[in-house]
Amino acid sequence: MIRAGLNAVWRLLHLLKVVILLNIVKPVVSVYPAASRAHLEGKSSLLCLASAMVPPLVQFSWKRQKENGQLEELPPAGREQLELRESGRTAAILLVHQPENSTYKYLCYVEHEGGRVEAQTEQGNEGLVTVFSSDSASCGDAVKQSRAAED
Repeated sequence: MIRAGLNAVWRLLHLLKVVILLNIVKPVVSVYPAASRAHLEGKSSLLCLASAMVPPLVQFSWKRQKENGQLEELPPAGREQLELRESGRTAAILLVHQPENSTYKYLCYVEHEGGRVEAQTEQGNEGLVTVFSSDSASCGDAVKQSRAAED
Protein backbone atom coordinates (compact mmCIF):
# COMPACT_ATOMS: atom_id res chain seq x y z
CA MET A 1 0.00 0.00 0.00
CA ILE A 2 2.80 2.43 0.91
CA ARG A 3 4.71 1.48 -2.22
CA ALA A 4 1.70 2.18 -4.44
CA GLY A 5 1.29 5.57 -2.75
CA LEU A 6 4.96 6.43 -3.28
CA ASN A 7 4.72 5.44 -6.95
CA ALA A 8 1.68 7.68 -7.39
CA VAL A 9 3.52 10.59 -5.72
CA TRP A 10 6.58 9.98 -7.93
CA ARG A 11 4.38 10.00 -11.07
CA LEU A 12 2.73 13.25 -10.00
CA LEU A 13 6.09 14.88 -9.30
CA HIS A 14 7.42 13.75 -12.68
CA LEU A 15 4.31 15.09 -14.43
CA LEU A 16 4.68 18.41 -12.58
CA LYS A 17 8.33 18.64 -13.64
CA VAL A 18 7.37 18.04 -17.29
CA VAL A 19 4.63 20.70 -17.13
CA ILE A 20 7.08 23.22 -15.61
CA LEU A 21 9.75 22.48 -18.24
CA LEU A 22 7.24 22.88 -21.06
CA ASN A 23 6.27 26.33 -19.78
CA ILE A 24 9.81 27.79 -19.69
CA VAL A 25 10.39 30.35 -22.44
CA LYS A 26 13.80 32.01 -22.91
CA PRO A 27 13.85 35.79 -23.03
CA VAL A 28 14.20 37.83 -26.19
CA VAL A 29 17.21 40.08 -25.52
CA SER A 30 18.16 43.33 -27.25
CA VAL A 31 20.75 46.03 -26.53
CA TYR A 32 20.24 49.65 -27.52
CA PRO A 33 22.19 52.85 -27.00
CA ALA A 34 20.33 55.01 -24.48
CA ALA A 35 20.44 58.78 -24.92
CA SER A 36 21.62 60.77 -21.92
CA ARG A 37 23.53 63.86 -20.92
CA ALA A 38 26.31 61.62 -19.63
CA HIS A 39 27.50 61.17 -23.25
CA LEU A 40 28.82 64.71 -23.11
CA GLU A 41 30.97 63.75 -20.11
CA GLY A 42 32.67 60.86 -21.93
CA LYS A 43 30.17 58.23 -20.81
CA SER A 44 27.65 56.16 -22.72
CA SER A 45 24.45 54.44 -21.65
CA LEU A 46 23.38 51.01 -22.85
CA LEU A 47 19.91 49.57 -22.41
CA CYS A 48 19.60 45.79 -22.29
CA LEU A 49 16.01 44.62 -22.58
CA ALA A 50 14.81 41.10 -21.77
CA SER A 51 11.20 40.35 -22.68
CA ALA A 52 8.66 37.61 -23.46
CA MET A 53 10.14 35.15 -20.94
CA VAL A 54 8.49 32.62 -18.64
CA PRO A 55 9.11 32.73 -15.73
CA PRO A 56 9.78 36.49 -15.64
CA LEU A 57 12.87 36.44 -13.39
CA VAL A 58 16.25 37.23 -14.98
CA GLN A 59 19.71 38.43 -13.94
CA PHE A 60 21.89 40.74 -16.02
CA SER A 61 25.66 40.80 -16.36
CA TRP A 62 27.97 42.65 -18.74
CA LYS A 63 31.35 42.10 -20.36
CA ARG A 64 33.28 43.95 -22.99
CA GLN A 65 35.36 42.61 -25.82
CA LYS A 66 38.73 44.18 -26.50
CA GLU A 67 39.93 44.92 -30.02
CA ASN A 68 42.00 41.69 -29.90
CA GLY A 69 38.81 39.68 -29.25
CA GLN A 70 39.48 38.95 -25.57
CA LEU A 71 36.50 39.28 -23.23
CA GLU A 72 36.92 41.10 -19.93
CA GLU A 73 34.81 42.06 -16.96
CA LEU A 74 33.89 45.71 -16.76
CA PRO A 75 35.91 47.54 -14.10
CA PRO A 76 33.60 48.39 -11.18
CA ALA A 77 34.86 51.98 -11.11
CA GLY A 78 33.91 52.52 -14.74
CA ARG A 79 30.25 51.48 -14.60
CA GLU A 80 26.88 52.00 -12.98
CA GLN A 81 23.77 49.86 -13.50
CA LEU A 82 20.06 50.38 -12.88
CA GLU A 83 17.42 47.66 -13.34
CA LEU A 84 13.76 48.30 -14.15
CA ARG A 85 11.07 45.63 -13.97
CA GLU A 86 7.51 45.67 -15.27
CA SER A 87 5.07 43.03 -16.40
CA GLY A 88 6.53 41.02 -19.26
CA ARG A 89 9.96 42.68 -19.42
CA THR A 90 13.01 43.67 -17.44
CA ALA A 91 15.62 46.22 -18.47
CA ALA A 92 19.13 47.05 -17.28
CA ILE A 93 20.68 50.42 -18.03
CA LEU A 94 24.46 50.43 -17.93
CA LEU A 95 26.44 53.66 -17.75
CA VAL A 96 30.02 53.10 -18.99
CA HIS A 97 33.06 55.32 -19.31
CA GLN A 98 33.84 55.72 -23.01
CA PRO A 99 37.59 56.10 -23.61
CA GLU A 100 38.49 58.21 -26.64
CA ASN A 101 39.51 56.42 -29.85
CA SER A 102 38.47 53.02 -28.53
CA THR A 103 36.31 50.31 -30.01
CA TYR A 104 34.64 47.86 -27.66
CA LYS A 105 31.84 45.41 -28.07
CA TYR A 106 29.70 45.37 -24.94
CA LEU A 107 27.89 42.11 -24.25
CA CYS A 108 24.78 41.87 -22.12
CA TYR A 109 24.19 38.43 -20.63
CA VAL A 110 20.75 37.49 -19.36
CA GLU A 111 20.59 34.47 -17.06
CA HIS A 112 17.20 32.76 -17.07
CA GLU A 113 15.80 29.43 -15.97
CA GLY A 114 15.68 28.48 -19.66
CA GLY A 115 19.37 29.25 -20.16
CA ARG A 116 21.71 32.13 -20.92
CA VAL A 117 20.93 34.58 -23.71
CA GLU A 118 23.25 37.34 -24.90
CA ALA A 119 23.11 40.44 -27.03
CA GLN A 120 25.98 42.71 -27.93
CA THR A 121 26.61 46.20 -29.11
CA GLU A 122 29.67 47.81 -30.65
CA GLN A 123 31.15 51.12 -29.54
CA GLY A 124 33.29 53.19 -31.82
CA ASN A 125 33.98 56.78 -32.77
CA GLU A 126 30.42 57.14 -34.08
CA GLY A 127 28.93 56.09 -30.74
CA LEU A 128 27.08 52.90 -29.92
CA VAL A 129 25.19 50.74 -32.39
CA THR A 130 23.34 47.46 -31.91
CA VAL A 131 25.11 44.52 -33.54
CA PHE A 132 22.94 41.47 -32.83
CA SER A 133 20.95 39.48 -30.33
CA SER A 134 21.46 35.74 -30.12
CA ASP A 135 18.85 33.04 -29.52
CA SER A 136 16.11 35.16 -31.03
CA ALA A 137 14.99 35.18 -34.63
CA SER A 138 12.64 38.10 -34.03
CA CYS A 139 15.48 40.23 -32.63
CA GLY A 140 17.62 39.35 -35.61
CA ASP A 141 14.84 40.57 -37.90
CA ALA A 142 14.57 43.82 -35.93
CA VAL A 143 18.31 44.41 -36.25
CA LYS A 144 18.17 43.76 -40.02
CA GLN A 145 15.32 46.27 -40.30
CA SER A 146 17.22 48.90 -38.29
CA ARG A 147 20.34 48.36 -40.40
CA ALA A 148 18.30 48.72 -43.60
CA ALA A 149 16.87 51.99 -42.27
CA GLU A 150 20.41 53.28 -41.59
CA ASP A 151 21.51 52.57 -45.21
